[in-house]
Amino acid sequence: MGHEFLHLEEVMEFYKVYALASGFDVRRYTTKKWRDGTIKSKLLVCNRQGSSYAKKVNKVDVEDRIPAVGGELTVSDKPRRKTKVRRIGCKARLRVSSVKGVLVVDRFHAGHNHELVEVKDRQFQKLARRLQKYHKELIVFNSRLKIGASKTYNMCKEHVNGFENIGASLNDFKNFSRDVKCYINKRDRQLFIDRFRNLAETRDDFYFDYEVDADNSLVRAVWADCTARRNYSVFGDAVSFNPTYSTNKYSMVFTPFTGVDNHKRSVTFCGALLNRENEESFMWLFRRFLDAMGGKEPHYIITDQDPGIITSVANVFKTARHRFCMWHIMNKVPVKYGSNAKDFQVFIRKLNAIVWDEDLEANEFDSRWVEVMAEHGVGPERECFEGVFKIRRQWVMAHCRDLKMGSVLRTTQRSESENNFF
Repeated sequence: MGHEFLHLEEVMEFYKVYALASGFDVRRYTTKKWRDGTIKSKLLVCNRQGSSYAKKVNKVDVEDRIPAVGGELTVSDKPRRKTKVRRIGCKARLRVSSVKGVLVVDRFHAGHNHELVEVKDRQFQKLARRLQKYHKELIVFNSRLKIGASKTYNMCKEHVNGFENIGASLNDFKNFSRDVKCYINKRDRQLFIDRFRNLAETRDDFYFDYEVDADNSLVRAVWADCTARRNYSVFGDAVSFNPTYSTNKYSMVFTPFTGVDNHKRSVTFCGALLNRENEESFMWLFRRFLDAMGGKEPHYIITDQDPGIITSVANVFKTARHRFCMWHIMNKVPVKYGSNAKDFQVFIRKLNAIVWDEDLEANEFDSRWVEVMAEHGVGPERECFEGVFKIRRQWVMAHCRDLKMGSVLRTTQRSESENNFF
């Protein structure tokens, strides 16, 4: 009695810790406020306080029910609240009142009219309290992954070692999943924007920007949290960008910016959603990417040979070298040369030997390329090979030795692997 608190949250946390140590659960009860909205008093009680049955009968339910003998509605006919907790009128409680700007304990009753949880079982009491929130979050998460309530229910069973420990039935999961879908419905775009915009407003290290069209539909969005931006400041010398992952439901392309850390693991610098893969979208995205990273450009950015990306990179990045994915270029060789040709296997083996060799100097690569092409009769009639040779400084290993971290990223495979992960 007389203990003082500065905030109501401190009162709640204090009583919950006390309740957990004692072996019972807490329920919020009466809140009284002054006219200006400030707290006058707050009452916290044991979760087994009160009666199990509603004292008042819902008029709609009364009209739909068949009265008991004598024409009166009996206690058994009254609507019940679905709950696993049986209320038996426990008097344990704690009340705080506002006195000169602080909350003071002016009422406390420690006695219970029921058995408390034994010390050996209190770890499960704490787990159940956490799971009550966890189950709802899992249902919301799985609804976005299109995982049904039944599978979610089975997943929860694995976490708590048995259906009896979940604290809810399969029908409860189905009903909550239905309510989540009804609540989201067509508001998911606005929920996405509101959540990320709130993060950007409340956290200085979170970046978020988006655009909508004339119909108020989301067309572009980009975001980067503090971890992603910190990763870029340390490992942002080489960046891989590959917009090939299209979401099924919204027909928007997920386009992460990927790098490599000092343990050769993939790290994400930035994430974005685009409704179209055109020059306008890429220009907007690359500018926002530089804004998020404080204007710092990488030493090089590696992409495929999409015309919109090529133009956008040239217009936005001033110092970064644009490299092309070696795998995408070499993957087209069988079509351009002819995989059915008699000498194709010999040709592709010799070509791979010089293209992927990190120890060749630039002039050595040029001379050996000309020798291989002449040996296999690849002349001006095959302009495709002439074209990739002209841009050799943007993809061949021998011509990227002068580039810092030039051998770290040679293909966009990391981006494709990251798409698979997400």
